[in-house]
Amino acid sequence: MLKTAAFVIFLFISATYGIFAQGLPSISQFAVNLQIKDDQAKEGDILSITKEGLVRSSTAYDIVTFGVIVNSPVISIEPRSDSTSAVATIGVAQVKVSTKAGNIAVGDFIATSDDAGVGQKATKGGYVLGRALGSFDKSDRIETIPVEINIKYADAVDGSANGEKKGLLGLLSDPENFKNFLRYLAGFLIGFVTLVGTVYAFVKFLTNGITALGRNPMAKKTIISSMILSGFVITILAISGFGVALYIIGFRGF
Repeated sequence: MLKTAAFVIFLFISATYGIFAQGLPSISQFAVNLQIKDDQAKEGDILSITKEGLVRSSTAYDIVTFGVIVNSPVISIEPRSDSTSAVATIGVAQVKVSTKAGNIAVGDFIATSDDAGVGQKATKGGYVLGRALGSFDKSDRIETIPVEINIKYADAVDGSANGEKKGLLGLLSDPENFKNFLRYLAGFLIGFVTLVGTVYAFVKFLTNGITALGRNPMAKKTIISSMILSGFVITILAISGFGVALYIIGFRGF
């Protein structure tokens, strides 16, 4: 329960930070104390979340990048114990990097690499950990540099800050965002068609029912019963249509 609450708080703060990051100064550091399912993970390692739990990232531009292990976070939640480590999810942290994809300059995007827990300069579009606040050009070693953590998809043409696309096109270049867009579009269309169809059917059967009552008042009971039945059927169809729309919007496996 506590882990779930911590993760929800992390998502909320990450989303808020992502929206206001350019307009506000960066907070120093925010971390969550969590169990790491990787005995080799140390301070500065980049972590990804898997079915087994948090482990060192070992895939370039990992879509499930979670954060960085830190020793002394400024702000942290969840109790600290011998079996947990502080994982920074936003803010500034010291991150292990290499020059595997090229020398790193201040402002470059940092992404995960094939080396477990180690970041690299982002040279193409993909999920990134954040921006480098320090430079690194040593080709024979792995060291830590300060990185402003802001996990997101970036369409980095050359790995620099100038390569990030803006607007709807940049958002839709993210495969996950594009799937979500299609899901929301399908849900909206189904919901809209259901709404229009329901209103049209309701007005139609109500108008026809009133007309029938005027022409044949002797069959009042039969006509009213038919109107009630028609209204019930329309209600069921409307609920089904809106239910399908909501299911599509909320369905993550689309």
